[in-house]
Amino acid sequence: MQAAAAENVVVEDALPAELVDAVAPGAMLAGGVATWSVGALAPGESRTLTVSGTALRPIADGTEIRNQAVVRADGLADAPTDDPD
Repeated sequence: MQAAAAENVVVEDALPAELVDAVAPGAMLAGGVATWSVGALAPGESRTLTVSGTALRPIADGTEIRNQAVVRADGLADAPTDDPD
């Protein structure tokens, strides 16, 4: 059986509250969430999506700011982009 393309791929990233002035090229930013409508991805194909911003200050030494997005596509279970722990 041949692998099929992932259709209607959407990536949603609930941005950490500690990130201000966020910029996410190609995404819609609303309510602290960056959403990319990627479309179709062929088997093995990837996209690089970026978010940048400024860490809210003051911030204590050793503070970790964690971020995790969710990938959705037709007929597939939602998948986190990584394991933040």
